[in-house]
Amino acid sequence: MSKPPAGAVCLSLSEALQKGPPPAGNLAVPIFSHGSLEVEMYSPKGHDPQQPHDRDEVLSGRSRVRSLFWALIYLTQRQRLESAPMNLPNEVIGKWIVDPSGRIVGDRAENQIWEVVRNHLTRMGDRESGWTILYRDPSDDSFWELTFPQSEMHGGGPAKLTRIASEQVPQLYPTLELS
Repeated sequence: MSKPPAGAVCLSLSEALQKGPPPAGNLAVPIFSHGSLEVEMYSPKGHDPQQPHDRDEVLSGRSRVRSLFWALIYLTQRQRLESAPMNLPNEVIGKWIVDPSGRIVGDRAENQIWEVVRNHLTRMGDRESGWTILYRDPSDDSFWELTFPQSEMHGGGPAKLTRIASEQVPQLYPTLELS
């Protein structure tokens, strides 16, 4: 197992189990919280009395608890990345190139697009086809649209990331509820 990143919170299953039973009025045991992130351990015995709710969940069996805690480390690290402002032009267009070994790979712009999508932007929704995806930059609330202008190519072709005005979002994504 690799060493956790600096600043990460790590708990073993035994440490989490030592937190005791859920507090009165709660079905889950609070394990960890940071900002708006709250981690609780929920393990119903027999009947599951939980009602529908609007909170995100990570489901994990005993054999996958370590994965759950590594996911928390990732979320903690991602929160740090999200708070830094992006320094991109209003449009970044990726290209596919052939590297010296003959493989087709993304150029610098293509790699930058995917780095920003994976580590900085928050996915908000997509259009009917699923090939046009709306993202929000959590550091400044700007909107970005990921498209694939050469969609006739295998895999949709290289990506394009474009900043769009917030006034355009309701027109382009009419079913999306922005908060």
